[in-house]
Amino acid sequence: MDEVFEISITFAQAIKCYLLYLQRKTNYLIDITDGNIKR
Repeated sequence: MDEVFEISITFAQAIKCYLLYLQRKTNYLIDITDGNIKR
């Protein structure tokens, strides 16, 4: 169980980092689309 728990923690951390990376990309894209929508 401990090994699985450790793996799940590292997996969650990896997902967290990936989501932060995606959020930065999408924030940029959202800014662009918001600018287009405001026009």
